[in-house]
Amino acid sequence: MRISDFIAFSAMVLAPVLAYGTPTDLQPVSGAQVHRQLGALAKSLEHYHPYLKSAAERKRFDARVRHLLTPIRGEIPTWKDWLLQQELVRTLDDPHTALYPLALERQVLPVKIHWVSDGILISPWHNTGKKQLFPKNSQLLRLGPYGPQALLRKEEALFPGPSEWIKVSDALPGYEMYWLGLVDAKAGVTMTVRTPGGKVRHLTLKFVTLPKDWLFKKVAKRDRSWYHWRLDRAHDIAWFTLNQMRVAVSYDKAVAAFFRAVERAHINRVAVDLRKNGGGSSLAEVPFLQYMGVKHYRDYSDRQSLSPKALKAQFGELEAYLKKNLPKFYIAHFPVPKAPSKSNVFHGKLYLVTGPGCFSSAMEFAEDVKYNHIGTIIGRPCGETVTGPGEVHEFIHDSPSGVPFQVSTTVYRWPGLPNGAMVEPDVSIPLTMADVRQGIDPVKAWLDASVHTSGPVNR
Repeated sequence: MRISDFIAFSAMVLAPVLAYGTPTDLQPVSGAQVHRQLGALAKSLEHYHPYLKSAAERKRFDARVRHLLTPIRGEIPTWKDWLLQQELVRTLDDPHTALYPLALERQVLPVKIHWVSDGILISPWHNTGKKQLFPKNSQLLRLGPYGPQALLRKEEALFPGPSEWIKVSDALPGYEMYWLGLVDAKAGVTMTVRTPGGKVRHLTLKFVTLPKDWLFKKVAKRDRSWYHWRLDRAHDIAWFTLNQMRVAVSYDKAVAAFFRAVERAHINRVAVDLRKNGGGSSLAEVPFLQYMGVKHYRDYSDRQSLSPKALKAQFGELEAYLKKNLPKFYIAHFPVPKAPSKSNVFHGKLYLVTGPGCFSSAMEFAEDVKYNHIGTIIGRPCGETVTGPGEVHEFIHDSPSGVPFQVSTTVYRWPGLPNGAMVEPDVSIPLTMADVRQGIDPVKAWLDASVHTSGPVNR
C-alpha cells in the first residue's frame, strides 16, 4: 500500500516557502546560480528516483544535465530558470516527481480554464478583482496561435503524465506563457474566445498578481471540506464525496455514519466521488472496503488482508513514516478502523466516480475496486497510469531556489497490465461544454436515469 503520495504537501511547505518572498517571472538569475540549482536538482533525483539506480541510466541522465546547461552563460529570467529545471524533471516522465514554484504561480492571466471532452472553457478569475472581460464559460478558441489540441501537445512536452492529468490545471501562469512565447512587448497575451451567446471576441489580457495569502486560503478551504455525503432517496443512491485520501478518526466515523444512514433509508446504491482527489494515503480506502465485506484483495503484486492484525501493522507503518519524515505536522495516532458487523455490511452496488483529477492513491482506490471486481468505475479515466513511480519523498530543495520538491522512490506495477495502462471507467461518461454551461453533472444524470435498472447485489 502506498503511504505517502501527496500526503502532506500543504502542511510541509507553505509557511517556509512563502517567507522567501515573491520574485517576479522576469527577475534575473545568474548563470552560476542556474548551474548550481540544476546540479543540486540532478543530485537529488539521482539519489532518490528509482529510474536512476543503474550506472547506465545515471550516465544518460548526466549527459542530459550537461546538454541543458551548455547554452547557459549569463543571466536568464527566473521563469526560464525554473523551466530549465522542469525540463530536467520531465526527462523522467514521472508526474509524481515535481517542483512547486509557488512564488512564480502568483502571477497569472486573470482566467480560469476548464478542459472538457470537446474543448476548453474559460471564466474570469474572481480572485483578481478585475473587470470581467468576457462571460463565464466562454469557449477558448485560440491562445495566441494555439488551438486546444496544439496547446495540449505543447504542455505534454513539458509536463509529465498522461494528457488527462495535464488537463487538471485550471490556471495560466506567467512562466508558462513566457515559455510558449505568447507575451508581447507590452506584457499582454492574446486569445480568441466564443461567448456562450455565440459571439467571437479577440482579447489581450495582462497578468495579475494573486494576493499573498491566496494559497493559504485555498488549502484552508480544501481542508475544511475534504469529505461530505448526502442521500438521494428519490434515485436510490447515496453520494460520498472524497477529495483527499487521508486517514482520520473523524473520517472513519463519517463513513460509518454514512453507511448507517444508507441502511436506514434502504438505499441500494452508493457512489464515491473521487474526481477531485489528488491522493494521500491509500489506507483511506479501507473503511469503504470493510463496508463492502472485503476480507482480502490484490493490490499491485501483493495480496492485502483487512484482518485486524494486518491493518494494525499497516497503520503502524504509516504512523512511523509520518513521525520520521514530518514530525512537526503529523505526530498523531491513527486508530485502525473497525470492521462492521456482518449484519451491517452493505450488499448493494458500489460506484466509484473518476476523472482526470483522480490521481495517485485515489487512482489506486479505483484500480483496487475495478480489478478486484468490488464495484463499478464510472466517469472518465483517472489522471495517472497504473504502472509508474510513486511513494514520494517531500522536502524544501537545498538548491538556491529553495522551492518545494517531491521525488518518487518506488515503482509500482500491476501484474498482467502493460505500461501505460489507465484505469478506464466501466461506464464512460464524458463531460461536455454544454454540461458545464447548463450545470449538469452527466454522471449523476446517468445514475439517476438508471435507478430502475440497478438493484441490490448479493455477495
